[in-house]
Amino acid sequence: MKLSILRENFLTGLNIVNRVTSKSITLPILNNILLSAEKNFLKLSATDLELGIRYWVLSKIEKEGNITIPAKFLIGLISFIPDKKINLEVKNNTLYLESKNHKTQIKGLKAEEFPIIPEVKSDKTLEVDGQILSQGLVQVVDTASPSQTRPEISGIYFSITKDVIEMATTDSFRLAEKKILLTKPFPEQKFSLIILQKAAREVINIFGEGQEKLKMYFSPNQIMFESETTEISHPRVQLVSRLIEGEYPNYKE
Repeated sequence: MKLSILRENFLTGLNIVNRVTSKSITLPILNNILLSAEKNFLKLSATDLELGIRYWVLSKIEKEGNITIPAKFLIGLISFIPDKKINLEVKNNTLYLESKNHKTQIKGLKAEEFPIIPEVKSDKTLEVDGQILSQGLVQVVDTASPSQTRPEISGIYFSITKDVIEMATTDSFRLAEKKILLTKPFPEQKFSLIILQKAAREVINIFGEGQEKLKMYFSPNQIMFESETTEISHPRVQLVSRLIEGEYPNYKE
């Protein structure tokens, strides 16, 4: 792997994927970020086995390749470097990082050891305004309550019809519901799912400030939120989360 990248863009991507790095003692690889050089992008990936984030940064790629690097150390180092451009090269599981005034070597782990973040491929696709969806989630997310005996009420219930998304949460004592009108009709029949509360919080944090359209992809066990880059038609960031199994209470009764 060999490439050049703008420091500011690199740091932005690192801070986003670092949101789901896990402080794991039993699986230290979860403390790392996977760096993958491919075509015109450096792809950054992180996961805690429930949530996964991929982020693409436009880069000048000379040689493709990959490596995993401890997230905390890498972010601290890039934050410290004042130079605009950074050169990265991998040799023998070591990342050689060089800028105008700095040179550093970081020992990494093989990319093959990094957990696979699922690819959510489905005909069920929905396009929404990321900011509007995030604002809706803000209004309901805190009403959900973690429950070991009733895991279905610990998440956010989505009910999607042709032109409306209904989101509901409850802790058995309180109930919150929010409806969002769709600008593009959903082609499927009525469809429902339950997403993790922490996945909803990450949607708010990652997509809440942007003006971009957000695509949602559904599979039986996973959901993926995706936004595209402004420069070309290519994903900018993907958030993948497992879904909560079970039937949500028929709260409308």
